Amino acid sequence: RSNGLVVAGTRITSGDGMKGDDGAGAIQLVNSATANGAPASTAAHCDYPSTCKFALGFGWFRPIGAAAGTNACVGAPGHAAQPGGIGGSGGLWEPVNDVGAFHFHFYKADAANSSDLGQIDRTGAPGAPGADGANAPALGAITADGYTPATGKPGSEGAPGLGGAGGAGRSPEPDYDPNTAAVSGVWRGFGGAGGGAGGCPGLAGSAGKGGGASIAALLVDSKVVFDGAELRSLTGGSAGRGSFGSAPTAGGYGGPNVYYSPMNGKQGGTGGAAGISGNGSNGPSVGIAYVGVAPDVRSNNTISTGTGGTAIDARSRNGKSISATPAGLSKDILAL
Repeated sequence: RSNGLVVAGTRITSGDGMKGDDGAGAIQLVNSATANGAPASTAAHCDYPSTCKFALGFGWFRPIGAAAGTNACVGAPGHAAQPGGIGGSGGLWEPVNDVGAFHFHFYKADAANSSDLGQIDRTGAPGAPGADGANAPALGAITADGYTPATGKPGSEGAPGLGGAGGAGRSPEPDYDPNTAAVSGVWRGFGGAGGGAGGCPGLAGSAGKGGGASIAALLVDSKVVFDGAELRSLTGGSAGRGSFGSAPTAGGYGGPNVYYSPMNGKQGGTGGAAGISGNGSNGPSVGIAYVGVAPDVRSNNTISTGTGGTAIDARSRNGKSISATPAGLSKDILAL
């Protein structure tokens, strides 16, 4: 700050502004190997205890539903998706004639002999997208410490996808043998397949930094007289480019069942897209920039300026857009 400074018969030339750093790309997450739901069981019987489920109150064992997919999202911690649903349990009802006595072996899905739906509280919906950032304002800030470029606003990460429902178990049905066409007298039911886990979210990258300014004379609340001076600014620094972030992944597949399509697990939802992160500001090229008190610039001064930072065109990727950033200002005298 100055009161009464006179700049006379003097040549002042500023340097070029520095380019702003481009925004860094985000880590690309990858689905875990366990994201897909397990296939449904292919046999009605079960081997206790690993594949059997106990029907409380009846004493029967029945084939348990297949395991759900889980997805920890490999690449960075803290982004695990919702697991899929466990497949529903099936059952078996088999009449057996043993030494003249007629016995029944019951392996039912439940007391009503209806199918066990498994874990159906899974929608398989996609994750919510992250919030978009924005480009920086056209100019940075001028203070007593100098010119500070403006950085773009970063976006936020998407949300993980939701898991798919587990496939329904199948209740026993008469004369149904998936291995032969013969009427067997065996009532068979099968466990449902597991649902797929949700997909990984897209992670936001960082925003672009602003380009530096080329300003021959920068005044803050200062009364300065320019008399016969030559002021020259060079090129403003170009802005750093913003980033789109990493791509979300699709949800895990539901497990298949070759016998009965309602027993298939459902696919998990795709992860949410990352928000865009904006460009920085382009640096200006200015002969005299001031805040507060206007300078006294006599008619015998010479002011020449270079170009501001280079404009950035709008860019799009996968339905997301980063808007254009105009070229930096080029002005003899600029009031801020």
